[in-house]
Amino acid sequence: MRQDLAPLLSNEAFVIYTDLWADPSRDPTVVVKEAVRQSHMAANSFARGAITKAELNLAGFAKVTLEDPWTDEQQLPIALNSIQAQVQMPLVLIIDEAQHALAHPDGMGLMLSLKSARDQINTLGEANLRIVMSGSDRDKLMRLVHEAASPFYGCSVATLPPLGRPYLEHIAERIKASTNIDFVDINALEKTFELVGHQPETLAGIIGMAANPLIDQRQSFSARLITAGREHRQNRIASYRDKLDALPALDRAIMERIGSMDGGFAVGGKESLAVYSKATGEPVTAQRVQKALHRLREHSPPLLWKSAAAEYAIEDAGMRDWIRDGQDDVKGGGFIR
Repeated sequence: MRQDLAPLLSNEAFVIYTDLWADPSRDPTVVVKEAVRQSHMAANSFARGAITKAELNLAGFAKVTLEDPWTDEQQLPIALNSIQAQVQMPLVLIIDEAQHALAHPDGMGLMLSLKSARDQINTLGEANLRIVMSGSDRDKLMRLVHEAASPFYGCSVATLPPLGRPYLEHIAERIKASTNIDFVDINALEKTFELVGHQPETLAGIIGMAANPLIDQRQSFSARLITAGREHRQNRIASYRDKLDALPALDRAIMERIGSMDGGFAVGGKESLAVYSKATGEPVTAQRVQKALHRLREHSPPLLWKSAAAEYAIEDAGMRDWIRDGQDDVKGGGFIR
């Protein structure tokens, strides 16, 4: 988002970028407000001729900490409207890992405030404010759009396709340029990328290991890649299975129900209690479910995620996919448009 999309958009719009995962301990409402406030200050300077267009574009990416961020949610639409009026170009607000706002008590208020800003600024039929929210977990991101009470109800969540062959061809060229390996089998690289769930960081680690001249060289580089990819996949499946197997029967039944459903059900509702009772072979009450949910959230690392609205999801998206459809490949994230 920051390295590719934002610079592209900055040719035609003023981009304000925030990343809620950069510091998960920070209040997401403060993170967004600080970014908007900094941009408001820059827009004011631009309108007075104190800074150039290039300096204005950089301001949307500034990292600052303000001692007195806005406390009134209603000021956010006013500030965004003021920025747009001063820069005289469309605004694009990018919020990376937006789902983290939902876990904070004030996160839903922030999202409603942003929706209000969008509706106010775009009232004349011109799209002068675009809000792009990305997330690495589609299920959590969906909670911003899937119900009538959701802040962006009616919007869609688009699943980003995994990086494809052009990316892998680029990686192959970098491998040849930085090692003594003069041939990289793209098909082997593609297979390895699939085995690690299309995660670039994991692929980079496997490439580094496979290219190490100190390891066993009896296998070709391509064979070492695929072997390492398969081991990674097997270890990941084993980790998921071990975590479930170590849980009490009720906790496991809850994990499997949450992981297999697409939402729209009560974790402690009558139908769910019947599912848990059948899985455990004994009557299960709502009180027992609440205690199990607490245990799963307090697990190290946490196995369940809870929004401020008391909605639950599997914390690890890869584990959720493995529970849901028997596959362990980590699916791509998404963005709201």
